[in-house]
Amino acid sequence: MDAVPEDQVERVLDLLCGADSVLVAGNGQSAPTALDFAFRLMSEGLRAITLQDVFGQQIAARQLGPGGVCFLITPSGLNELSVRVAEAAARSEGTLVVMTSNTDSPAAKLADDVLNIVPPLNMFQNELEFVSRLHFALSAEVLARGVRARLVRKAQRDQVLDVVTENLVV
Repeated sequence: MDAVPEDQVERVLDLLCGADSVLVAGNGQSAPTALDFAFRLMSEGLRAITLQDVFGQQIAARQLGPGGVCFLITPSGLNELSVRVAEAAARSEGTLVVMTSNTDSPAAKLADDVLNIVPPLNMFQNELEFVSRLHFALSAEVLARGVRARLVRKAQRDQVLDVVTENLVV
């Protein structure tokens, strides 16, 4: 995240923290990061969801209201399924944020805001060759911690801990 301008991170945190709801989408190798990020946002008290079904992602993205945010994780910005989600979000009344390493991609061009995550070694070819999403997972973690720092929602956090505690197997 050191390579991402601070004002860019602040804008995205403002969008996430002020959202009525957040749809986190990611396909292929980005799907696990999307799932984890949505859970982290939810555990901080935000109304966040992720859907693994690509049709469900597009339907939810198209139905975003004015206070809704679609947070799309797509390192290349070229995955056709992710581009379709971006197109659906762009047609909605919500806001599209794209986390990508390719700011010239079709998904990024549709975005209201882009979070440009620089790939390791600063080369997009390396990103494709080594197919690592670690820097995206770490960036999502940093964003989630930023949300936590801004939103002190002890009541929601206590509810999350209650659910975890109630489901512990002893």
